[in-house]
Amino acid sequence: MPGTPPTSPRFGVSRYADTDEAEFSAQTNAITDGFDAAVARRLVPNLLTGSATVADHEVVVATANETVTLPVPTSEHELICVYAKDDTSGVSGSAPVTVDAGSGAKIYGKGLGTSGATSFKLGTPGAFAWLFSYDGTNWRIIHGEQDTGWVPLALANGCADAAGAYAPAYRQCGSRVELQGAFQVPSGGLSSSTAVATNLPAPSGSIEMACSEGGSTTATLTIAASSTSLATTITNSLSSLAAVWLDGRAYFVD
Repeated sequence: MPGTPPTSPRFGVSRYADTDEAEFSAQTNAITDGFDAAVARRLVPNLLTGSATVADHEVVVATANETVTLPVPTSEHELICVYAKDDTSGVSGSAPVTVDAGSGAKIYGKGLGTSGATSFKLGTPGAFAWLFSYDGTNWRIIHGEQDTGWVPLALANGCADAAGAYAPAYRQCGSRVELQGAFQVPSGGLSSSTAVATNLPAPSGSIEMACSEGGSTTATLTIAASSTSLATTITNSLSSLAAVWLDGRAYFVD
């Protein structure tokens, strides 16, 4: 439909466009925009000055290391937006905004597991999530997603940051986990099945990744199902002081 923007103006819902059925498109988008307008009129901005429990229909702007605790839903159709402040406040993977479900509730969404989670992180400035109490008991992310920002890997068994590379880190956006950086194997090398990092998001099934070792050979690393440990495989060992590059490696948690 000519002149139709790709999303509705307030809530970000995808708009319908069909040049052959322009009248139907207009009617559909009018319904969407009317819903958006009703929601927008009820939203209340709240700039947190410290960790706090927020209220239904608040738009919460939070800064580094703050915890936004959601209220326990008392009815269906409650709505809250949490936004990680996009300025010099320092939101990062090491200093994220934590969104907590509150007592007895769960949060559902991509990367939070089929049983839901009690919290998730927004570790990138400008990251956001709209949360909707679809059943009057729990919360569901209906727009935006968790974004942890780059979280440093907890290196183990003598592994250390490699010179000339990004520090080893992961970033989880929704269900996808990306890796970056390089680590150096300790003097004496590592035998097979030895953990090199211990704080990764756990995949639902076993993950195996081929990574560059010193630019000439390949190291195979694994994350077992439901494990948070990145380890060498049973068939590979890593040579003394080798640098192992993780850039470009990624996996999904669900």
